Amino acid sequence: MKRWWAAGLLALACAGGAPAQTILTLRTTSDPAICYPLAVGTLFQLMLPASAGTGYSWRLRSGAGFEQVGEMATGAVAGGGMVVGGPQTQVLRFRPTRAGRGRLVVGYARGDGPAIKEASFCLAVREP
Repeated sequence: MKRWWAAGLLALACAGGAPAQTILTLRTTSDPAICYPLAVGTLFQLMLPASAGTGYSWRLRSGAGFEQVGEMATGAVAGGGMVVGGPQTQVLRFRPTRAGRGRLVVGYARGDGPAIKEASFCLAVREP
């Protein structure tokens, strides 16, 4: 499972024949006081802890100027299956569409219901 996940990240980094580049990865443990620098069009991802099979997932709450370009979940269960309530990592991928400084906020909720927790990330986007 880990090899597949790493291969997926490598494929995204190399898409379009461009040289491989590091994809900025932010986690809920990222410092909210830091404003992470990016260029318009640069792919970045959020890696967020989730519980498999509960109906809850991370969704974009606010973040004008950011386009969501992908989503996947990975689990840490032997045999590749998911255990309801078991640990899972939800990966959300975004690309900034315009320059400026802003905050991307995601919430952990069931469907369109209220978020039971949120994560917020400051991003300073510049022209390429």
